[in-house]
Amino acid sequence: MNERRDAENAAPREKVFLYEQEEYDVAAIREKVVRMATDAGLDVAGRTVLLKPSFVYPGRGDHLRGITTQVEFIGGAARGLKDLGAAKVMVAENSVVGVARVAFNATGVKSFIEGCAVPVYLDEQKYVKHRVENALVQGTFIVPKIWLAADVFISLPKIKTNLFTDVSLSVKNSMGFLGQLQKAECHDWRLHRKLVDLFRVRPPDFVMADSIYAGQGQGPMCAEPFPLGVMIGGKNALAVDSVSCHMMGYDPSEVEHIRLLGEAGMGPIDLNRIEINDSELLKRARRFERPDWRIKDVSPRIHVYQGAEFYCPGGCAGLVRGILDPWLIHYGPENVQEMNIILGKPIVEMVPRLDPKRTLVLGDCAAPYRDKGMFIPGCPPLPINSGLNIVRMQGFLDPPLNFLVLARSYMGFTRWAARELVAERKSPFREENPIMFPYLALTYMKYYTFKFLKLFAFWK
Repeated sequence: MNERRDAENAAPREKVFLYEQEEYDVAAIREKVVRMATDAGLDVAGRTVLLKPSFVYPGRGDHLRGITTQVEFIGGAARGLKDLGAAKVMVAENSVVGVARVAFNATGVKSFIEGCAVPVYLDEQKYVKHRVENALVQGTFIVPKIWLAADVFISLPKIKTNLFTDVSLSVKNSMGFLGQLQKAECHDWRLHRKLVDLFRVRPPDFVMADSIYAGQGQGPMCAEPFPLGVMIGGKNALAVDSVSCHMMGYDPSEVEHIRLLGEAGMGPIDLNRIEINDSELLKRARRFERPDWRIKDVSPRIHVYQGAEFYCPGGCAGLVRGILDPWLIHYGPENVQEMNIILGKPIVEMVPRLDPKRTLVLGDCAAPYRDKGMFIPGCPPLPINSGLNIVRMQGFLDPPLNFLVLARSYMGFTRWAARELVAERKSPFREENPIMFPYLALTYMKYYTFKFLKLFAFWK
């Protein structure tokens, strides 16, 4: 034991770089990226670079500063890498809401990377099967070939809390490379270990984390912006994530996937084994408000019948809370619409006669109660299926996407899909989501048509 500790102490420390950056200023971020990469010895000259931001909730506005990697940050990073001689810079991402083009159009990122980087819509890419040896829970992933082929992979996560995984940092950011069905696999009590397996597919060559504004509270979808005023980066993703944890008031060892990767030797998680260029900036660390994934007793109008022994924070419980949070925040717990939720197992509480139109039976564990209401199968169920049913019960909030964004995005996607069809090529999108996302688009389109007609009637 002493020999191991001595060896660890003697090993060279991983370097993590902190730079003060208070505002989303493209020119200042560009300069910091050049300095960070130069200080770290990152060589991108003549190489293809793939940047992976986080567009979990695509849109624009100050309220999203703690949720998505901001487009000014992406634009500054892309320009800085071109300054360093990168032959080609790609910005690659998927979308939780609609096709990938929806995310790119809704965020407005394309105008910030024009002339220095190209957008890569991950659901329109060729995917390949990749095996992970000695996996903890998931030994095979279907991932975009372009991710594996890029010379340099740089993760651009938004630092925020997360209902499912405590924190969402560079390790979690790689989930965006997966299609919807691949994301759902093991997205339950095994989620932290799935992240360990996915990390081993291809660890980032570098991380530049957007922590100018971080996100606290009900992340990832409803994280509240918090001004940390720093940029964090480095070659070792685990070291960067560990410093990021410290800045959020987390001990890295309490986050399961970070602890497991540390134990596997993928990088240091102890700050004593990490060299920080400006340790004074560590004083900006704050204890972030942590996410609450509980759904029982969050509202007197939401009645929950949950398993006495088994219900997953990383699956059904976190999924429902994450979907309900916008209504709980917007209206308050006392004013949401009445609904019933059945999930988990075994359910020892007597389930009374319920209104099936106001009852959600969620996940395979609750299948014995499928006749009680709207049954959403899966382990876990796909978020879009649960979300649309909750929208039916709770009513529309103003969606983050407008009609023109959806129309433009789906027109571009349809043109691509038509070319694929003519060439008789298949894509993961077509195999996994034959009608799901077009249905979502039509739902929003009907909403906006109705909203326009109401406005027109009022004007008349």
